[in-house]
Amino acid sequence: MPTVALDTALSPAEAERLEALHDQAILDTPPSPDFDALARLAAQACDAPVAGIGLLDRDRLWFKARVGALPAELPASACLAEETAQALGGLLCVPDLSDDSRFQIHPVRTACPEWRFYAGAVIHDEAGHALGVVSVASPEARQLDAGQRQALADVARLAWHAIDAHAQRRTLARQAITDPLTGLANRAHF
Repeated sequence: MPTVALDTALSPAEAERLEALHDQAILDTPPSPDFDALARLAAQACDAPVAGIGLLDRDRLWFKARVGALPAELPASACLAEETAQALGGLLCVPDLSDDSRFQIHPVRTACPEWRFYAGAVIHDEAGHALGVVSVASPEARQLDAGQRQALADVARLAWHAIDAHAQRRTLARQAITDPLTGLANRAHF
């Protein structure tokens, strides 16, 4: 299993979170219909032209699925994943980024200058690690109603299940071609 190299700049909790993310072996994988469907669902439920399912690596937010004008990844400093993770209940809703003092000089304003509205829900694994975020954005300032907030949180929960299913399929595929005793390729592999 992948491990995160010990780095004194990382807190033990962040190193553990990154190891949990890397153990899923999902970063930089090709697009997937399951994740694409979840991103579309988030966009539709929140009536937003931009949506993404992003996984927060050490230096970047990489999008497994995207709807609308969203780059393939954002520098970690220019995304709102950390602010979303710290928000009450793991859900952040910013009606107008340009009018919110917390984000006046935030790098997201440079990376995505067309965004005014942003909402995100954290993707937590079973151990509670914040692996990423399901986010929606729009060039118009606006709010989410209670149903839309719940839908965004639900999509984040479903995103975790899709990540877990991806990891389980990978494990099963590896077990199908590997001898359990030696770890070497088995007859099926040959």
